[in-house]
Amino acid sequence: MKYLKPSGADHTILIDATCTLTRRWGVRRVPFSFLLDEEGTLRLSAESADEAFLGRVAAALREPSVVGVPVPEEPSKRGYSVEILLQACTNFLGRNRRAEAAESLGKALELDPENEIIRAQLQDLAR
Repeated sequence: MKYLKPSGADHTILIDATCTLTRRWGVRRVPFSFLLDEEGTLRLSAESADEAFLGRVAAALREPSVVGVPVPEEPSKRGYSVEILLQACTNFLGRNRRAEAAESLGKALELDPENEIIRAQLQDLAR
């Protein structure tokens, strides 16, 4: 948010509560920033919105859209399993069932051990 207010951005900020970014674009770390054009084509991505990335965004906004950038493949069966486990975690947390939520996150991390988002959520839950 510290970059958005000074830039005068007027677009909607979305929270990935259903793990769509992980499933669709392979996002496994936060922060994560990306720029999509009007057609939903991924133009730029980075793990942080540092000054270099913001400069690339400004340059990309001056260029016409690039059509035909390949869309990532649909996720594997393992990817769907991770998503279901993360949704189960959310459901457990909504009912204050922290032990079951932690168990779901642990299973998701076993399936996707490089996912830093899951690892951080599991650590936060353990506190």
